[in-house]
Amino acid sequence: MRQSYWIGGIIVLLVLIGGIYFLQNSENDEWEITMKSLGSGSSNWVAPPYCDNETYLLGAADYILDIKVTNIAINPDGAKREFDFEILEWKKGELDFVPRKITVMADYDPQVADDIPFGAFEVERSYTIYLEDNAGEISFVDDLCGIKEI
Repeated sequence: MRQSYWIGGIIVLLVLIGGIYFLQNSENDEWEITMKSLGSGSSNWVAPPYCDNETYLLGAADYILDIKVTNIAINPDGAKREFDFEILEWKKGELDFVPRKITVMADYDPQVADDIPFGAFEVERSYTIYLEDNAGEISFVDDLCGIKEI
């Protein structure tokens, strides 16, 4: 009889620990994504005709979000750039957690003024972003096609 109390107590304790762990990890504050810059030339970049096709973008995107750029920072070593986005509305896709902001880290070359796709972002402006997940690597749908200012 005593042994069943111990077993029951251990089971209850494990359930409580699992529940606490789940609650603490189910609402991460931040979604961190590392992306690669495609280089210079966004001012010369010509959008393919399907970029304006909303049906194409909706189908190609795994995640669609309305965001506001809150910060763009260059790391002290000058090789990386960090973009902080406040999520205004989550339109498509699911994660295992509910982020409140996204941080995108990308390579940075100070010699390139208008790198693709990051040259499109400006602080305090809002955008709809269309993101695709290719085997765990997140990127914008067809580079600049996946960024629309709102």
